[in-house]
Amino acid sequence: MVPLPEYPDEAVREAFINAIAHRDYTLIGGFITFYIYDDRIEIASPGKLPFPLTVETLGANITPQHRNKNICAIFEKTKYMEHIGTGIIRMRREMDEFNLPEPEFIDDHYFHVILRGPNGKLILPKHINKHVKFNALKLNDRQLSALEKMGNESVEFTYNSYSELFDVSITTSKRDLNDLVDKELINTKKIKNTNHYYI
Repeated sequence: MVPLPEYPDEAVREAFINAIAHRDYTLIGGFITFYIYDDRIEIASPGKLPFPLTVETLGANITPQHRNKNICAIFEKTKYMEHIGTGIIRMRREMDEFNLPEPEFIDDHYFHVILRGPNGKLILPKHINKHVKFNALKLNDRQLSALEKMGNESVEFTYNSYSELFDVSITTSKRDLNDLVDKELINTKKIKNTNHYYI
């Protein structure tokens, strides 16, 4: 089965890097926590947002606030922090790209980032090829396009509808769709003696 990521790597990485770079290190005994649940990932970092930032202004076009300038300066020299002040925007963009809800932020004694996942559902990214290595499965362009439609538009295919959409024979439709079933990428059900293929 193809390794479909549940969460965008960049969003998880950004949340974790932010926790390290922006935590309040004056709070003795506090720890960064990283929890993975069935339906979400939660990352919490000791300390509230530095003034004047609020949850409502996160990602807005305002001057970035640096609680730990030296740590941020180190991360800026790596591939893990591209531009200070743009992390929240990237997290939101990546979650949207994966068709997942926007990140949630809670600011109490700890700053929490919550990334809601697919919760057991197969939710495909908007641009599959960008995020998933399908080459090893030897899928053709029709199959990739069909997966995007089934995942993002809740389209179900029959041999006839697949044949009409991609202008191929019924034989080719059967081969393409059954190949996706064999590779455990889609499901099939029979309705009135007609096979339907879906995610």
